[in-house]
Amino acid sequence: MTNKKSTITTGIIAAILVVALVVVIVLWRSDVEYYDAQLTEYEKAIATYKDTLTGSNSELSDVQKSIADYKSQIARLESDLTAYKEAIDQVNEERRTQKAETEAKEKAEEDLWNSLTDAQRDAITRGKEKSKITNYLLLNNTEYADLYIYMRDLSDKGLVELSNSEYKKYKTAKTRMNELEAEAKTLLESDASGN
Repeated sequence: MTNKKSTITTGIIAAILVVALVVVIVLWRSDVEYYDAQLTEYEKAIATYKDTLTGSNSELSDVQKSIADYKSQIARLESDLTAYKEAIDQVNEERRTQKAETEAKEKAEEDLWNSLTDAQRDAITRGKEKSKITNYLLLNNTEYADLYIYMRDLSDKGLVELSNSEYKKYKTAKTRMNELEAEAKTLLESDASGN
């Protein structure tokens, strides 16, 4: 049972990591587009102010009166631009670090999987399929849930200690569980092939 829990937990963690990676990539792209737009806007503003100061603007005589204001605005914009560039660099570095950590974790999981024997990989795959069916039935079938609890109680008690009548009841319950699992497997496979 501990191996099943570990397998389920590993599966859930892997799914969460994949979802987290997708969310991080989407957010990173959104951040990059936003910061690129801000940088372009600031760069245009700086270019406009510099053109005004160097005399390329036709209204240079009016602008010369407030040249000190423009210089201060340019300085502020350049400061803001520097801050944005630093923020982008920091965000990109964090994204690269997260990506590297995720890739390292995925590589470690892949290496672990590759280091298993064929029998271990087959057992894990079958365990995942069985747990998927069991979880589906536990959530959607009260008869199966009752049979599952009954079987767990018997397992804790020990099958060797069963009387003939208890053993017959066990066999009947086990047969019914197998039937329900076969039905659920067929249903899940048809749903999977339909999607």
